[in-house]
Amino acid sequence: MRIAKIIFSDTDLTNKQVMGSMTTLLEKGASNLINELAAIGTCDFGHAIITKSYTSDFTNYIFIPILDQQSPEYRIDTPTFHQSIRSALDLAKLYEIGDIVLEIPNMNQEKTVYSLKSWGLSLRKVIRPLLNRERIKDVVNSVSRDYPGILVRFVELS
Repeated sequence: MRIAKIIFSDTDLTNKQVMGSMTTLLEKGASNLINELAAIGTCDFGHAIITKSYTSDFTNYIFIPILDQQSPEYRIDTPTFHQSIRSALDLAKLYEIGDIVLEIPNMNQEKTVYSLKSWGLSLRKVIRPLLNRERIKDVVNSVSRDYPGILVRFVELS
């Protein structure tokens, strides 16, 4: 059986500011994967891309962008995430993948984009997360009902 892992990524697939699974992959020296991602370049919100895994753990990786480091205030929202999951499962069906592992990142924290003092006032621009762990699970469970034969397993990241 073919098994894939969904990796949440930046829209720029060559971006070195990565998180979670991608950090581990880069530490393992997955140069073939890095070359494949460099050849693809970017993936827009609402879409997904699939690559070979180049490891023995999985046959493929499916990348879903959830943030854009070039515009930190622009993050994926629920409807676009829904579209991304559908795109990922379409790819899984096309590549005959029956088992998917999805690591759920911790996106429950606010992110300060900038902080500055002006006229004695402290100003701060804060980005609140649009997706939390429960919403991610709800969207994936909802969409996966349309894909019988594909099992999505969740792994919680701390």
